[in-house]
Amino acid sequence: MKKGLSGILTLAIGILLILAGCSAPEPTEIKLEGTVPILDLKETSALTVLLTPENADSEQLEFCTDDEKIATFSRAEKDTLSGIVTGVSEGKTSIYVKYKDQIISNKIEITVEDKAKKAAMEEEAKEVTKKINDIDTVTLDSKKTIEEARKAYDSMSKEAKPLVKNLKVLTDAEKAYDELKKKSDQAKGVENVINQIGEVTLDSETAIAEARKQYDALPEDVRAMVTNEKTLTDAEASLANQQEEARLAEEARLAEEARLAEEANLVEEQVPKQGNEIGVPDSIPPYEFDIGPPTWEEEVLQWYSNGRYFWLPAVSGSKKIAVLIDGETGALCAEYHPTNDTSGNIHFYEGFTFEDMDRLGMFPG
Repeated sequence: MKKGLSGILTLAIGILLILAGCSAPEPTEIKLEGTVPILDLKETSALTVLLTPENADSEQLEFCTDDEKIATFSRAEKDTLSGIVTGVSEGKTSIYVKYKDQIISNKIEITVEDKAKKAAMEEEAKEVTKKINDIDTVTLDSKKTIEEARKAYDSMSKEAKPLVKNLKVLTDAEKAYDELKKKSDQAKGVENVINQIGEVTLDSETAIAEARKQYDALPEDVRAMVTNEKTLTDAEASLANQQEEARLAEEARLAEEARLAEEANLVEEQVPKQGNEIGVPDSIPPYEFDIGPPTWEEEVLQWYSNGRYFWLPAVSGSKKIAVLIDGETGALCAEYHPTNDTSGNIHFYEGFTFEDMDRLGMFPG
């Protein structure tokens, strides 16, 4: 009996030893193989696990991820050497395989994107890019286009903005417009000064000079933006013409004053003098003629005198005339230029009028 039990025990031990000799060895190396594209949300991709040795134990393999909130990684099917990675949310993480926390495979980085969201951002970026390109050459009329492009860009999400590759075109356009607007404002300021000249008179000289000064001080490219420069040049030409006319008129006035002064000197020479003053003769000597009419000088001396005012004969050029003298002041009051034996023209000096002559009764003859 004892011999029979001993045989059974020996047989059991032998079987256990055989089973122990047939168990799979532990892996010495684990390699995760495959390429994972950028995953969309809920999208999956398969990876292969390679063990060394090939018959190494795979039952205790663990499929791991650094962040399950971004992606999960699990065995595809029981007893298989492949894993399935699934996208959960946008971001990046790494997946790997380990054995008893001792052997760890290589890590593969996983990127998960919301592809619908990305497509929407790309479409938005495409529209903003077009708005920026629509600016084209910057002019003063570009303000609305620039503002619309800036508004569209600023309304984009932080994630979408990097998709716009021509942002510098927008910033350069904004800078160019600001500079152009500044120059335009300078030009408009000078335009206002020119418009303030108004109707040109001799008193406009200061306003015209100031407008010219401000216009010439502008840079050449800003001067080209002044729309009423011709108004300034026309005003300058008009002022020059008026000044020339005024100069000629002044010369004529001075010449006339000189002529009248010369005539006055001729008359003065024929008035009796008392020292340096013009005197009044005490009496006019009588003239008697045997035959023929009296001479012009004799006739004038016979004209009426009221004691203060009297007529004297004189000469203007080659013509014989008569002048009315104020005996107290020696001032010339009027000239009489005969046109024939019975009539003539009277010219009054300043301060003496036809009414004065009528009141005094000092008409010639």
